[in-house]
Amino acid sequence: MTDPTNNLLGRLHRMFGSKEYFRLWQAQFVTSLGDWLGLIAIAITAERVGSEAGLALVIGARVIPGLFLGQIAGVLTDRWNRYRVMMFCDFGRAAMFALLPFVDTIWQLVLASLIIEAMTLLWIPSKEALLPTLIPKEHIATANSLSLGATYGTFPLATAIMLGLTALASSLETAPVFSSLRIDQESLGFYANTLTFICSGVLVISLAKMMHGSVKAESQGRKKADFTASFREFAEGWRFIVMTPLVRAVNFGLATALLGAGLLIPLGVVFNEEVLGGGPTGYSVLATGLGSGVAVGVVGVSIFGRRITSSLVQLEAFMMALAGASLGLIAAATFSIWVGAIISISFLGLCGGVVYVLGFTLLHTTVDDDLRGRVFSGLYSLIRICLAVSLVFGTLLSALLDSVAPSKISLFGASLTLPGVRLTLWLGGLIIAGSSLFVLKTLNIERSRDEAD
Repeated sequence: MTDPTNNLLGRLHRMFGSKEYFRLWQAQFVTSLGDWLGLIAIAITAERVGSEAGLALVIGARVIPGLFLGQIAGVLTDRWNRYRVMMFCDFGRAAMFALLPFVDTIWQLVLASLIIEAMTLLWIPSKEALLPTLIPKEHIATANSLSLGATYGTFPLATAIMLGLTALASSLETAPVFSSLRIDQESLGFYANTLTFICSGVLVISLAKMMHGSVKAESQGRKKADFTASFREFAEGWRFIVMTPLVRAVNFGLATALLGAGLLIPLGVVFNEEVLGGGPTGYSVLATGLGSGVAVGVVGVSIFGRRITSSLVQLEAFMMALAGASLGLIAAATFSIWVGAIISISFLGLCGGVVYVLGFTLLHTTVDDDLRGRVFSGLYSLIRICLAVSLVFGTLLSALLDSVAPSKISLFGASLTLPGVRLTLWLGGLIIAGSSLFVLKTLNIERSRDEAD
């Protein structure tokens, strides 16, 4: 008789590529859950102790370090044992979140947020650099699909947990036994956060034990901190990113795709109200369409990605997905009816999911281990910069175009209104289209080089 436990383990092995990657994915899942819980709890605390200005300071403390320190983190993760870096960051973040319930000022919260973000900047590239060492090459596209699910699929779970903690806090905060723990919604969120990071740290320890032979190899060749050498490696990392055509194209494509599509974050509500005439639930419907599209794209790549092992074919598919995302965003901004807008935004999400998975897969499979941490840190820095530009300047650009552009145009007997939000989203689509042309140029260069070889 077949043991059902063995069947389950066999299915998990086929899905994740190896039991070692499954363990890493589990660590990422609980870490992502902790990140979302922490972000929600910190935002609530910031508003309580420092109003809207305090919230802006705290969010800035979570974003700004990545703009300037991300590549330094990449240098360190390429020099140090990555398992130990992840363990330190998990237990370090657990300790910080355990202290946050006792924070009384906005500056204490900002300082804690800076420390937490610094450890997150070390954890993420360490995880990305380890991933290709745990699974066969043909499983990497599926692994990146699963990684995307762990990162963003935990957000609704985190919001549900926070709702549950709100109800629990109301019954616990009056109990004398818990008075010293400052029990409320935020503090329970922080304590739950602490548990998620402790759990992740334990999972990383167990992964290191599973890979004990690789841990020794991981330590060999890793170096102690040397600021002179680290600066050279910092420059070497960026030189590699800028001078290597495929890596440059993938980083540029991923970053500009987020720059263009990221405009939907500050402008989605305005687009729903001014262009589509949607009610209070309209934006949620659009967001659901986008998320559903991303899910379909990610699952599609997960299913068919194993058949695409050539980096040139992956780069071609990456370029076509960028072009599709551009078309989806421009079409969504052009439609004034719900059906057309939702279909277009879903198509944008589908292409965006493909872009994400294939882009990360190309970097995992083409970048050598000793540079991988710096490359992914550079990518995350670019992504943060592009998202910051979208969030900060999207609304300003929309307002500017509202004041200078004509109110409507007529083509072939049909009129089309031109609010600033529509023009700004069109511009976002053109930015993505430009990045797809840049990737096409790189694809032609790589093909010529391949033929010459």
